[in-house]
Amino acid sequence: MVRLKTHAKREEEGLFTLMKQCEGEHHKTIEVMEVEHDKAEQHLDDFLTETEKITGKLDEYAAQSITVNVVQAYATLIQHFANEEKVLFPLAEEILTGQ
Repeated sequence: MVRLKTHAKREEEGLFTLMKQCEGEHHKTIEVMEVEHDKAEQHLDDFLTETEKITGKLDEYAAQSITVNVVQAYATLIQHFANEEKVLFPLAEEILTGQ
């Protein structure tokens, strides 16, 4: 969780801040990336909250219910990292180098 928050903080306070100064019509890309950060963190927070409530053996249904949050976090992060590679980083390069 610490690594995810560090990743999000570096993007939001560093890269996104620079891009917003020059972005023009590309503001939606940054907004999407910020939403993905929030969604992934929320799913992981929900998972941790649920696991802290465990006081004994879990039945299969309870285990599946709790792990849904991890699966959703994983899916969000996979999509987020793919968006970074395909959209954000090329856009950042274009904006920040003026090309």
